[in-house]
Amino acid sequence: YEQLLRRIFPDAVADRMRNGDVSMVENVPQATVIYAIVEGFAAVAQAADAAQAGRILSEIVDRFDTVAETEGVEKVKTIGDHYLAISGLSVARLDSARRAIEFARSASRELEKINERQGLSIGIATGPVQVGLVGSKRFVFDIWGYAASAARWIVHEADLNAIRLNDATANQLSDQDGIDDERTVPMTS
Repeated sequence: YEQLLRRIFPDAVADRMRNGDVSMVENVPQATVIYAIVEGFAAVAQAADAAQAGRILSEIVDRFDTVAETEGVEKVKTIGDHYLAISGLSVARLDSARRAIEFARSASRELEKINERQGLSIGIATGPVQVGLVGSKRFVFDIWGYAASAARWIVHEADLNAIRLNDATANQLSDQDGIDDERTVPMTS
């Protein structure tokens, strides 16, 4: 049971659920949210049978999960070709923006290893969020609030294979990160 909880939820959430807390909702004053879209996956999935498309998506998610663990980022959830993660949730991090950028760049490199016909658009936003378990019959761990909404909005402004930042994230980074006037950072460092 505990292994299943830890595979589905961040460790801090799994610990609380194991202790019977299923109505958890909290404010997190500062975190960095990463919203990634695997561009081109829909065409790959359409050209493949369901089992093959599932294997490809599973491989992408597994690689992103490994990158997240390496970079100290926590996956929140996936919805098809969308991947939502957060830095600074279970452990407050002064370098959450830097970790988010490193996650994005590493995830992009992992995606290139799988299939060059796909790319990433990534929105990264820093700020307050609310987190918790939502639903009562089939609950899910979710995040919402300013940074979560901002990341979802700006990902659609990101060019393919580029990272779009909100002001708060850009302010945490240095000129060495290659931030342009539009708050865009290249996938490669």
